[in-house]
Amino acid sequence: MSNRCPSCEKFVSLEAGDPEEQSTQIDGDDISVSVRVHLDCVDCSEEMKEITFDLSEPLPQEVIEHRTAHEEVGEEEEITVSYDSAEVNDLYRPRTPPKPRKDGTIPRVPFRFQTHYYIVTVTVDLGCTCGKTDFESVELTGEEAASAFDELN
Repeated sequence: MSNRCPSCEKFVSLEAGDPEEQSTQIDGDDISVSVRVHLDCVDCSEEMKEITFDLSEPLPQEVIEHRTAHEEVGEEEEITVSYDSAEVNDLYRPRTPPKPRKDGTIPRVPFRFQTHYYIVTVTVDLGCTCGKTDFESVELTGEEAASAFDELN
């Protein structure tokens, strides 16, 4: 697993590209979103690594109650979900938590003893075919270690 760019012919740093929606749907009482995140060469922007986040979150109680109210009176209205936005961030986390010093302070852990994670946060909007669209937006979050990304080249 190297960061050697085939276009630039050198070792490069990688940056997270814009997340791409693969699918957004409602499965029963859950919202499911699939988002592709890719890491690009800093110099030429060629995609070098990728991973697909499959996120799931239960529908808010307000939406379930709205759907149930339609079902009780025999109306065939459906809850709709639409992809709004996605954001990728990264962070480093120690592999093992550092032990506090005798004075109570926590020592800084060098980067070589930390794991690099990418976190994706997706926001979806909910609505109903009856015209109600003022449901609260739902955020879905997932994280993966940088080592879980697949090489593209």
